[in-house]
Amino acid sequence: MIRSFLSIILPEDEYKRLRVLYFMSEAAFLMGGLLLVGSALNNYWLKWNLEEVEVTFILMMIPMLMAGYTYFRYIFSGIEHTEVSTKQGYKKSAERPLSDVQTGAPRNEIKDTRRGTSRC
Repeated sequence: MIRSFLSIILPEDEYKRLRVLYFMSEAAFLMGGLLLVGSALNNYWLKWNLEEVEVTFILMMIPMLMAGYTYFRYIFSGIEHTEVSTKQGYKKSAERPLSDVQTGAPRNEIKDTRRGTSRC
């Protein structure tokens, strides 16, 4: 595993980790482009007279926009359900009890905690 401060927030699954890193880099590229276009428009066309507080607020919004972009790309890309490829498979995964989802165990290999046995 690569040691980085991002390891704290990235998923353990290698595929998901790589996709989230792609989403984060897309967000950084888009925000940089928006800043360049916005500053060019301001300097040559709009001539906004922004005060220091307004500029600070705009600059503080950039990390929030990047996090929001990454979050919504993750949600809408469907990588949370990578093992589901059909609508019927999605319905089966949605029917799993919450305890199965939290443990990550397959449906037929969950231990019955009351009796200490496995149910199959």
